[in-house]
Formats: sequence, structure tokens, C-alpha cells
Amino acid sequence: MRAAVYCRKSTSESDATQQEDKSVVVQKNDCLSYINNKNWNISLQHIYIDDAISGGEFANRPAYRDLLRSLSEFDIVVCTENSRLGRQFLESSEWLKEFAYNNVKVAYVRDNHIIDPRDNYDQLITSFENFASAEYRHKCKINTRAKMKSRFIQGQHCGGRVYGYFAVHIGKNGQRIKFIKGQNYIPSEERSHVELEINDTEASVIKNIFLMFSHDYSQTKIAKVLNRNDQALLDKYFDGVSPPPPRGGKLGWSPSTVRSILLNERYIGKAVWGRYRNEDRHGQVRVRVKQSDSNEIIEYQNESLRIIDQATWKAVQKRFMSASKQYLRANNGTLLSRPHHKRQARYLLSGVLRCPQCSNNFVATRAGSNKKHVYMCATHNKRGKSICGHNVQVPQKLADQSIVNEIKQLIRNSEHRNYLIKETRRQFLQEQKNSPDKIVIMKKELASLEKQQHHLVNAITDAGPLESIISRLKQVEQKIDQLQFTLSDIEKSSVTNIETLNSLTEFSKQCADDITELLTKHTTRANQALKKLLPNGLNVERDKNDQICFTGQGDMSGIYVLGGVFPQMASPRGFEPLLSP
Repeated sequence: MRAAVYCRKSTSESDATQQEDKSVVVQKNDCLSYINNKNWNISLQHIYIDDAISGGEFANRPAYRDLLRSLSEFDIVVCTENSRLGRQFLESSEWLKEFAYNNVKVAYVRDNHIIDPRDNYDQLITSFENFASAEYRHKCKINTRAKMKSRFIQGQHCGGRVYGYFAVHIGKNGQRIKFIKGQNYIPSEERSHVELEINDTEASVIKNIFLMFSHDYSQTKIAKVLNRNDQALLDKYFDGVSPPPPRGGKLGWSPSTVRSILLNERYIGKAVWGRYRNEDRHGQVRVRVKQSDSNEIIEYQNESLRIIDQATWKAVQKRFMSASKQYLRANNGTLLSRPHHKRQARYLLSGVLRCPQCSNNFVATRAGSNKKHVYMCATHNKRGKSICGHNVQVPQKLADQSIVNEIKQLIRNSEHRNYLIKETRRQFLQEQKNSPDKIVIMKKELASLEKQQHHLVNAITDAGPLESIISRLKQVEQKIDQLQFTLSDIEKSSVTNIETLNSLTEFSKQCADDITELLTKHTTRANQALKKLLPNGLNVERDKNDQICFTGQGDMSGIYVLGGVFPQMASPRGFEPLLSP
């Protein structure tokens, strides 16, 4: 029998007295011994390990995803216990379903038990085990949050590093050590709690940032000064020394970092806990959401941790308020002056042009004495030449027209157009051919969920209306409703897609004829299409003759986004399509 091994350990399960990787090593050795005793075969490429990853995480668990993609290559998965595969009830149904479809069994080493996901009884037992694992994690989250809340009320520090302060470890014997990563610290088993203490060096930087902002310097200008792009101001405000940014790294200070410092209430001695909380959503853990229950938000004032005096703080906040009043708002405070800021692009090549040095996007801005619109590297523009020295400025109209003309010539080529029509029809028919398979898979998933729903209803009947079981039942029912809606939508679309296929050739011709007008008059839709047409963007640089040139590879499927009919057509690599012989 062909076997695979899966091991996982979350950070919360690590033992401070053990080595960091000992837990997964023990799991792997136990599983390999079990396989050896059973005389099964195993290849090293089928040992999957997720170290320091929560059991609630499913979307971003690399080895787990590799395991699911390779199910056809083995017959049984060996792990120490059920919770290693996951600790979320709804998401755990994914591996149970995939294992069943691929006829792969699961062996638990510690229980010396093998389950068959296709067997109804094993499905029932596994569902209850998944529920128990998820319930354990849920209780751990509640207990941890309650403990953190209690510590905060006592004035202890409960978060990570805060710029401007030392994290001081307080030992159970009263010892105080200023934490320095990898150097000075007190092990968790010997530590009582953590307190904050002002870091005079960083506090001086914070005070001077507030001072510059109160002197009417912008956040961008302050970031550039901190990055050594104005030595005169650096000498005036920071004694000629460029301090390292809060998070380190090579990109230096950014305007957003400066803004976060200017708005941080911690610097006036005000501590807030519970303003945000983490939730599990779509297989991801620690999705940060705003706390809706105001009773869970706690604040207190500690003057010993104040860095900024009240007068300076008020002056800075007043400037922020005066700037925000320049935008038109409704009576309820909703922003009206830029309603489409996050949905519409004002410039054709925003997010399309790239810097070859720092790989950041080019942005549209005004430059020169005449303040004409140009595209330039966002890092160079916002953080200064000391962080990115690529100072190429491309006139906006020149860049837009050059790209439009190039695409115009490409689309009007009859061979390219015919190839696109042929490839689109092929991909379209392939999608229709695969649709029945998708429907079958979704119906199987729906049947599995309905079975889980039945088991949960029986559990309520036997054990009484436990709040946790009712909550899980509601989640299963919600997922069933979503799946039924999606199935209905797919079955309806299969009819209308035939009409779309018949009109595809005519649409392709029309799209090619209208491409120039769309690119020049419909900036938002054209920008979206260009991002699909050029998924890796265009590098902007100067050639040997000091002429501006654009280089990159594209995907011709982006052109069809302009018409909104077939946005997911696959096409060959390269800026121009490869023509069939």
C-alpha cells in the first residue's frame, strides 16, 4: 500500500522546554515507525509538514494544499491524530470529501485506527472528531482572550513591539530585563508579565516627526527627510542622523508609517484594548475585523508613558481634521467627494507600469516647473532617491498614446484576430465540457453537508440544545444554502452560454474595431483590461540612446474584458499570440 505522512504543529502548541521543531519531528518519526510496522511503501516526497501553522488555517497551509493535490499518488495518509488535519469544523469537511473522492484512507497512529472516508459510519465518527477538535480550539481562543483582557486591566502590555518603547520582561522573582530579540529576554515559564518603558532614542524621533508636521511639512516630505533626501532638514530636526524605520528593511520610511505615528494615541499615554478582533473566514485565521461590541473595548490613561504633550497632539489632530473637511460628506459622515476612489482608475497606466529597480508600480503625479502629469516610480516619489534611484519620468500623454498605438496595431492584424477567435471558442467549449463534472462534484459536496446536518440534528436530539452544536448547525445550513444557489446559477447559465458562443465571432470583430475608442475614452475599463493583458506589467527604463522604452510580456485575453463577455480566456505567452501553423 502506498502511504503518505502529514504532520502539523501550531505555535500555540509548542512547549517552551522543547526545541522549536521537536513536535513535528516526533510526529514524523511516529508515523514512519507505524508505516514500517505495516510494511507499507512511502516516498520522501510524500512527507508533508506544516510547522508553526494553526489548525484553523486552511487557505494558507502549503503542505496541506500539496497533500490534497497529490491524493492520486497514494492510498493512505498517516498522521498522529485527527486534529493534525485541522481544527475548523466546516473547513475540515474539505479533506474528508477529497479523500473520499480519491479513495484515500486515513490512519491515526495514536489510536491505531484506520478510517475509510467513503464509509457512512466512519464519516459520522470523523464529523464528531472534527467538531471536538474545533471546539477545543474555540475554547482556547476564549480563554486566551479572557486572560489578555485581565492583564490589560492590570496595566500590563498585551501586544507586540511598539515604536518608541521598550518591552520590559518582568520575572516571577521581580527581575526586570529590557527585551532585545534574540539577546535579552526572560523565558515564558519564568516570566510574570510584560510592561512598557519609554525608549528615549525612539521617543526623540517621534517628537521631531510631530514637530515637523506641526510646521506644515507633509507626511511624504517627512518620510523623505528621514530617508536622507534633504540633509538640511535632517540636520535641523534629527541632528543629521537618519533613524532606522520601525519595522526595519531596505525600503526605509514611508508616508503611511509617518501617518500611523501621528495618529497613535499611545504617544499621549492612552492605551486601548479590544478595538479589533480576529476571526476565521474562508479558511483563513486572524482575519482582523472591527469590534462591534463597545463593551469589549477598554481604555486607560498612563501619564508615565506619555511622549507627546497635549498641546502638540491637539495641533497635529487639528491639521488632520482641517484636511478632512476639504472633502464633501453626507449628513451621516459618508465621504462623497471621491465616491469611486477604490473602484475607478483616473489614469490609463496606473498599476501597469513597473519600476525595474524596486519592482514597485509607477504612479501618476505632477512634476517639473510646469507641473505636467507624468508617470514615475512610487517608491522614488514617496520615499526618495536614497531608497530607489530610478528617476525616470514619463509624460502621461506620451505613455498612454504609445501603448494605445501598439495595441491598436496588434489587434488590427487579421491573423492575430482570427487566432483569438479560434482560441476563445476552443476554451469556451472546453469550459462547457467540464461543467457537468463541476456539477457532479458540487452535488456530492451538498450531499455530504446534508449528512452532517442530519448528524448534528440527531446530536441535539440526544444531548439537548447545546449552544455550540446549534451554532455549528447554523453554519452548515448556511453553506448548504450557498451551494444550492451556486448549483442553480450554473445550471441556468449553461443555456445562455450557447447564445454567447454563437455571437462570439461577431463580438470579437466589434471588440477589435472599438479598442482605440475604449482605451482613450473609458479609462476605468481600459485600465482593468490592461492589467489582464499585461499581468506582470511593463518595465520602464531608458535604452542606450537615452530613449524611454517599455518591456514586458502580455496575455491577449485581457482584450475581451473591455466587452465584458469572456474575461477568462487563456492565451499563449508573449506580448503577441503564437499563431497556429
